[in-house]
Amino acid sequence: EYNLAIGSKEVFSLPSFFIGITLSYFLSYLVGRVYINASSTLSNREAFARIFPLLSSATCLIIFVVKSSLALSLGLVGALSIVRFRTAIKDPEELVYLFVCIGIGLASGAEQYLAAIFGFVLIMAGAYFLKIKQIKMSPKNCLRFSVKSINSSDISELIELVSIHSSRVDLSSLSLGKVGSNESSLNLNLIVEDFSNLERLRSTIQNRYPDAIFTFIEVQSI
Repeated sequence: EYNLAIGSKEVFSLPSFFIGITLSYFLSYLVGRVYINASSTLSNREAFARIFPLLSSATCLIIFVVKSSLALSLGLVGALSIVRFRTAIKDPEELVYLFVCIGIGLASGAEQYLAAIFGFVLIMAGAYFLKIKQIKMSPKNCLRFSVKSINSSDISELIELVSIHSSRVDLSSLSLGKVGSNESSLNLNLIVEDFSNLERLRSTIQNRYPDAIFTFIEVQSI
């Protein structure tokens, strides 16, 4: 075992440091994989997950340095108080994963290796459980229906027609043009039982409103 004396009382254990840095880096890398597969955030998950191992390793390093010295701990508080992060976290889920990486780094730096491993396993299992639960509870065949170049007098009839072929219809936006002109537009969120209903709806709209321009876009939920 290679020990380096720092001052008169503080001892730095090289094997413990190597184990802590390696464990924090590896576990945080796995956290990134879970984040990419289980997260529902809209940001670039691949790019965001790349910082997880670095964040966890840096946290582990800081804890190793300051854990045996009150003076270094107080100095660290003063140094970090002048650091300002101006990049806003857009999604609370991103913040949760950052805290997980910091927690792994703290546990590894404090040589609580079992706590880091079991904490990682339990938290990631919980993340996958919530993901599976969300998938089961989310409605299927969610679509966004947009139609343009339709007369304002046909809006009510069109919504009623869509409702016949859908199990659920929600109004997203409505833009009314001049009376008698084809300047109105409509956006609806809808759920269809199966895509055969969608094909019948498309055919009916196309026959009844030949001048209308409409699109269907699949969405995750409504």
